[in-house]
Amino acid sequence: MFPNKLSLAAYITVCLVWGSTYLAIRIGVAHLPPALFAGIRFLLAGAILLLILLWRGVSLPQNSSDFKHAFIVGAFLLFGGNGCIAWAEQFVVSSLTALIIAALPLFVALLDTFWPGGNRMSTLGWLGMLVGFSGVAILVAPGIFNQHMDVRGIGGVLLGTIFWAAGSVYSNRYPPGCSIWMGAAIQNLSGGLLLTTVGLLAGEYNRFHLNSQGILAITYLVLFGSLAAYSAFIYILHTMPPAKASTYAYINPVVAVVLGYLILQEPVSWRMLLAAAVILAGVLMVQLSRTSPQTPSKALQPVKSVKV
Repeated sequence: MFPNKLSLAAYITVCLVWGSTYLAIRIGVAHLPPALFAGIRFLLAGAILLLILLWRGVSLPQNSSDFKHAFIVGAFLLFGGNGCIAWAEQFVVSSLTALIIAALPLFVALLDTFWPGGNRMSTLGWLGMLVGFSGVAILVAPGIFNQHMDVRGIGGVLLGTIFWAAGSVYSNRYPPGCSIWMGAAIQNLSGGLLLTTVGLLAGEYNRFHLNSQGILAITYLVLFGSLAAYSAFIYILHTMPPAKASTYAYINPVVAVVLGYLILQEPVSWRMLLAAAVILAGVLMVQLSRTSPQTPSKALQPVKSVKV
């Protein structure tokens, strides 16, 4: 499955680091206001990546359309998607967040089906949709944690997942004409700028008081979540078939649940495990339906879960 040891190391990095970012966000928003916390994270990640690219001689986009598309993708993925998730994790635990986001490929496939010029869903795909969203229903039904389910948090995670799905489909329809790394830098900077602006307008600066845990959360997310793991993901995309590279998405929720339980003592119940199994089964069915020989060649490639 792995062409070399570096591919294996990159795959493990993506599985563990992206599975742990939900916990880091949960810790971060417990100490810092969500919009400024997320905004500063992406501004730092984008600035570091941009400086590295310019130092290595990678050129900026040569036309305004590349800037526009990168800005739009950053607005969907990071401002809308990650911003909603950071806000929602004030109210819901990291393990529940990760399990809901595991349904991301379902939203992507659904949006791609109805997107102008999109790909029609097969019978297997629609059945996978039914199975996957049944798992989400099991997960968010009242009583899963033997306590009141915060509607704000659940709604925020679902909205963030929809934003991320829309950004993923848009990005697939309008691939960057510049380096993928330069596109990622612009996306991080645009998303960070929007989030920071919203945070300042909302008066979050009055509540922004850095402490050791807040600094550690931002540092971990910048260096490991946004830079190291994303670089590793790009590498495995270039050395492994997309269908195999995307299998890390089945491991991320498991890592998130285990870390949430061990570090923050977040509850784990049989109902969570059942819901996770149903969601991932539905996702597998949808992905199989869209990578089968009958699928049109222009079908949307499997996408990664939320890069948080």
